[in-house]
Amino acid sequence: MHQSGFGYEKRPGRTPDFVGAKHVLALTQSQSSMTHSYTVMMCVPPGVRKFLPVLFITLQEPNEIFGRLVKKSMFKASNLYVTASTSGKITMELYSFFPHTNQRCIFLADSLSTFSDQETVEGVKPEELEHEMITIPPKVAGQIQPLDVLCFPMFTGCFRKVTNWIFLNNQPAQVHHRYVILKMHSLIY
Repeated sequence: MHQSGFGYEKRPGRTPDFVGAKHVLALTQSQSSMTHSYTVMMCVPPGVRKFLPVLFITLQEPNEIFGRLVKKSMFKASNLYVTASTSGKITMELYSFFPHTNQRCIFLADSLSTFSDQETVEGVKPEELEHEMITIPPKVAGQIQPLDVLCFPMFTGCFRKVTNWIFLNNQPAQVHHRYVILKMHSLIY
């Protein structure tokens, strides 16, 4: 399992201006979406060369819950499990991927406290689940974490190409809206 942060709005990396310009202006669909983020987590079961059928997403919400109207209008897909936190970062609640695992599980997790807390893992995992936890040392996850090295670069690259196309072709989609974000992640996953 591994997570990656996504900004609510990612702008294309290029802006049309002269080389050496001191100030370059850029347009955005939403100013707050430039500073807010959410987290996506993928899981690969041991001995299987495919992802779990569910992509886990934690969106940033002020009260750590989705309101009644938000829940009603949110995009729902069978391949997404969506939660909320005040920071948009994964919380221990996201250990809800346990029901999607087999009888055996290997956690190859980075050293973030969210993943390396063995007591919390023991408290939320089903009793019948056999597991082993391996923690990647700090500052090397980007070099040896399989999902960091192989999967997330392709996934984020595809996501960025879609959002860049929307911006560059002046499409009406609001890429920072929950509905659009969830729909794009579901389709790409």
